[in-house]
Amino acid sequence: MTGQRFLKRRAEIWDALKSTKHFTIFAVMQRFDLSYNTVQGMILSWQRVGLVQSCGTSKKGRRQYRVIAGHTMVEGRPVVNHPPAAKNMTPWDAMWRTVRHCGEFSPSDLQSWASTPDRLISEKDAKAFCKMLMQAKLVRVVLRARARSHEARYLLHTYPGPIAPQRKRVQAIWCPNTRQYLHVQEPSE
Repeated sequence: MTGQRFLKRRAEIWDALKSTKHFTIFAVMQRFDLSYNTVQGMILSWQRVGLVQSCGTSKKGRRQYRVIAGHTMVEGRPVVNHPPAAKNMTPWDAMWRTVRHCGEFSPSDLQSWASTPDRLISEKDAKAFCKMLMQAKLVRVVLRARARSHEARYLLHTYPGPIAPQRKRVQAIWCPNTRQYLHVQEPSE
């Protein structure tokens, strides 16, 4: 499929999926006569940028997805309605945005990549954010830290959605995307 034909086909698929409540990779494969890898690549790329989200499994045990309202596609390319990166973002929102797009990272990478002149992120905040993601089991350790050698490197393992997980006063980690607590700290006696 050539580039222009692919973008046109992708826009057709997007328009059809916007009107459905839920869909699976296999349903899209059958409806549009495409290969599994093509459909999976499209859906996962849309999920990474926040256009669709996973919403459970079908009766056959297949993962279902749904289109998040308010997003559009222009000439086969997604138009994501994210807030501007530099304004109105908390440091934790900026770090979550960075984690979603960077792949493998360390706390110092997170600190430098998510900081802007208007919003500086401290090393302490970056380490606390990585610790919270580990407690919530959203990231996994790719390379363990070694004293006087290198710091730990992490990789996003579970993607619950575009909104940053939040630490609540009850010392728990709340995920607004899945609307559940990912980690609740045991009371210390």
